Amino acid sequence: MNRKAFGILILGFSLACSSAQKPASGPTIDQSKTQPAVTEQRSADIDKEGPAPTDAEGFFARGNKRYGEGKFQGAIEDYTETLKLNPSHASAFQNRCVARIGLKDFAGSIEDCTKAVQLNPQYGIAYNSRCWARLQMNQDLPAALSDCNKAIELSPGYVNAYDSRGQLYIALKDKQAAIRDLEKALSLDASMADTEAALAKAKQISEFCDLEFI
Repeated sequence: MNRKAFGILILGFSLACSSAQKPASGPTIDQSKTQPAVTEQRSADIDKEGPAPTDAEGFFARGNKRYGEGKFQGAIEDYTETLKLNPSHASAFQNRCVARIGLKDFAGSIEDCTKAVQLNPQYGIAYNSRCWARLQMNQDLPAALSDCNKAIELSPGYVNAYDSRGQLYIALKDKQAAIRDLEKALSLDASMADTEAALAKAKQISEFCDLEFI
């Protein structure tokens, strides 16, 4: 096998391995409001010749499908249509928040998640999304910590909330708290590669800080 062919083989193997990994850590969309018997068929037809959605849940399902395909702008448009038809659809605000994070519109995402938790004060997943958006902006980190704390209080088993708070603690320079939360996240889901990387970073920074006092 020549060098070029060997390189192509290695590249293909690397791509296959990377595609099998789980998505990056951070916020997740909420699919709990979807009505599978009706909306998944509409969702499956969006890129073919099937009918367009006709109700709020149809647009919501199509938005979720588009988000899963990385079509963040299209997802935002569908969640917006959902909200035109149902302005009290907290999950559409939450998912539009996450889609906006995908486009790095962090200010817009914070507005959407704020609306989601106003509509549903017990919405743990939305608090985590707002925590993550604030972390990405590197602004108002105490408020981000309050959001992450609330997310974990409301959804104690939500692995992404521990990951978010762990990475937030890195930004806040609280190394031991970061390690604790990131290890907790990995205890809930050991396959999160980004969390492993963040944990390694937290440990390295912690060791470096300890050396400063020697």
